Amino acid sequence: MRKIMIALFMAVLSLAVAQVATSFPQTASYGIFPIDSSGVGGSIQLTEELGHTRVAVTLTGITRGSEYLPVLFEGTCGPDREMVAALAPVGNFTNDPFVSLDQLDIGINTLTSGQYFVYIFQGSEMPPENEAGFVSIDTAVACGQVGLGANR
Repeated sequence: MRKIMIALFMAVLSLAVAQVATSFPQTASYGIFPIDSSGVGGSIQLTEELGHTRVAVTLTGITRGSEYLPVLFEGTCGPDREMVAALAPVGNFTNDPFVSLDQLDIGINTLTSGQYFVYIFQGSEMPPENEAGFVSIDTAVACGQVGLGANR
């Protein structure tokens, strides 16, 4: 009986340790780099906790009061890619005009193990579509890979 109680206690203890280990937030950070000497760069920070992926985009090389729209795409930096999500514009966050905070429905493991990227567009509105039906990248000032192949 004593051996059964010890085994049961050990099983419950290992289950509790496993739950605590998986409850810590997962994070990943990636660089955002200027396009055509725009001077706009920064970083994208992903944090997953309790099933939600929080995204923080921080930009450098911009002025207070200006707005930039971060947009997540699938694939690698380039034209004619599938858009995944437009994030909250940088410049609208009250406490820090250089940051965008938002959430994604995509898990952090999917993002970090796949090929995604974020374009930073001037202004707070989505650019128009090009002739092929994809988001035009004419106003993109920065780009950063997310996931496989990214510069961290």
